[in-house]
Amino acid sequence: AIGPVQSMPTAWNLAQGQSSGNEGKDNTAEDQKPKRSLSAYNFFFQAERQNLLRSLPDRRKQGKRKPRNSHGKIGFSEMAKTIASKWKKTTPDEKAPFNEMAKADMVRYKNEM
Repeated sequence: AIGPVQSMPTAWNLAQGQSSGNEGKDNTAEDQKPKRSLSAYNFFFQAERQNLLRSLPDRRKQGKRKPRNSHGKIGFSEMAKTIASKWKKTTPDEKAPFNEMAKADMVRYKNEM
């Protein structure tokens, strides 16, 4: 004989106070790990991404369709290539603030471990 069918909890079931089935499970140590530290390049990428997106026109105004869940200005691969080439051309003096941020983030990560 086949047992009762268990369905995934829906938003309505959860709103009615019904169990999702995950309440009794303990969090594993992996769930409680701190976020890894970011590199100098990661901090540079974040800053350059913001600058790049501010400077580019919206593709929707050019008649191109905006992809789902996107800013609609530039594709990720094109953006990554642009930022990577800027990073390669950046002098050590210009990289210094990003290296300092990376060192500070590494200290944060080690303290949280």
